[in-house]
Amino acid sequence: MPDTVPTHFNLKGEIDGYGSKYTLLYPVVVSLVLYIGLTILNRYPNAFNYAVEITGENAQIQYRLATRLVRWLKWVVMLTFSGLECFLVMSASGHHLSLAMLLFAPVTLVVVFGSLGYYLYRSTKAQ
Repeated sequence: MPDTVPTHFNLKGEIDGYGSKYTLLYPVVVSLVLYIGLTILNRYPNAFNYAVEITGENAQIQYRLATRLVRWLKWVVMLTFSGLECFLVMSASGHHLSLAMLLFAPVTLVVVFGSLGYYLYRSTKAQ
């Protein structure tokens, strides 16, 4: 790895920020912290905020839906940070991935917000 690596890209996929090669460790550390945090959080579904009132009749299905959502989002977070790390390493190695980088953020946002929308739909329907 070179001592200076790309750390930021503009909307055209061009590099517009550089940093130390050690900045490549940040996504790894952040994803690890998020993974551990989401894993711990998922053990306490009764502490979550819900779109519907939790009652004795709907608690189990609401908890199941919410824990599935957290597990799914944990998977999405890990894939997102893995993809980010791949783009950073490949860019530092001299590869140009403009189309893939341009689609990365919108696809990630669609998956995250689509998942949340689907969860809210299922959650309100199951009450």
